[in-house]
Amino acid sequence: MDTDAPGTDRPTVTMAPLAMPAQGRPATEVASELASMRTGDLDWRGGRSFSLVYNPDDDELEELLERVGASFLHENGLNPFKYPSLARIESEVVAAAMSLFHTSPKAGSVTSGGTESLFLAVYTAREHARSERGVTNPTVVAADTVHPAVAKACHYLGMELITTGHRDDLRADPEAMAAAMDDRTALVVGSAPCYPFGVVDPIPEIAALAASRGVLCHVDACLGGWMLPWMERLGREVPPWDFRVEGVTSLSADIHKYGYAFKGVSTIAYRDPAMVRRQWFLYDNWPGGLYGSPTTAGTRPAAAHGRSVGGHQLSR
Repeated sequence: MDTDAPGTDRPTVTMAPLAMPAQGRPATEVASELASMRTGDLDWRGGRSFSLVYNPDDDELEELLERVGASFLHENGLNPFKYPSLARIESEVVAAAMSLFHTSPKAGSVTSGGTESLFLAVYTAREHARSERGVTNPTVVAADTVHPAVAKACHYLGMELITTGHRDDLRADPEAMAAAMDDRTALVVGSAPCYPFGVVDPIPEIAALAASRGVLCHVDACLGGWMLPWMERLGREVPPWDFRVEGVTSLSADIHKYGYAFKGVSTIAYRDPAMVRRQWFLYDNWPGGLYGSPTTAGTRPAAAHGRSVGGHQLSR
């Protein structure tokens, strides 16, 4: 099977059909084969891995994250009552994130990455529009520079994404977004910053537009959420982007980017802590008892949670 499309300058990888081995192999042999397989992988320490790996270039932090990750390697975040350490870690990570974004310490959740954070923001907006405004076929309005995960969320959730063009300064165009909104609009999305151009959208204008029409406003700060606060503290001029902007109702920010934790861990935050409850899935019509989860995942790898708080403790 060729994994690359014709016409690319990347090597073609051909995979032979595999069957379940008849017997096991020595661990050292398996480790050696894995090391050999990785020789063609991206060298993320070489500074050319944007959007895939964010290298902290800090040996002490990297070693700590590996130790913490290994210590939680076998744990399961599905049931926090069985792992009070994980419940504590997650609450600390959420509180730290919410303080950066200027909202309530309990107004968010840890997720597996930016895609899940954006999925939850879109899902929450859909449910809010249905329950509060009776919208049965809600839409999302965003500039064409918005991350494709918003389109993915709309695809899975049966919603329509309406995209508008961007301005000459490469930022979202609030006037075009206003023209695209109607009674079906459940959510408008701005980026801080967007991936294609690395610029922060005019969040105050977008949020004011949403508020004037009773619509939720999400800020996708998956890239900038754990970078912009530090830039501001260093005295750099940072455009308004977080919950200090009136009208912003939710925000996503990935810890595994400039929070320098390993994949995959992100945060979803809300202005109103009650909005977090819209994410929850609870099911009690099951002989196994009550089943519940705060995000889309059931079983969740505990290692990512541990690594995120480990990096936070070392860096602060």
